[in-house]
Amino acid sequence: RCCRHFLEEEAHDSMVHSYRHGFSGFAAKLTESQAKKLADSPEVVHVMPDSFYELATTRTWDYLGLSVASPKNLLKDTNMGD
Repeated sequence: RCCRHFLEEEAHDSMVHSYRHGFSGFAAKLTESQAKKLADSPEVVHVMPDSFYELATTRTWDYLGLSVASPKNLLKDTNMGD
């Protein structure tokens, strides 16, 4: 609703994802002027641009304390991600 209300139809069509659990919001690909128009609305709490991060490590196995010889089903066996 918010995106459609404040921005042109073209911006609404650029919506990537709508969030309903935990907070009400959405992710969209907007121009700088569209983001500013949205941010200037009294009904909008915050507009945050994407952040890009540089890879912090190239040695994932070492970083996690695992060796290359770790069992192949390690994550599956530990129910990680369930």
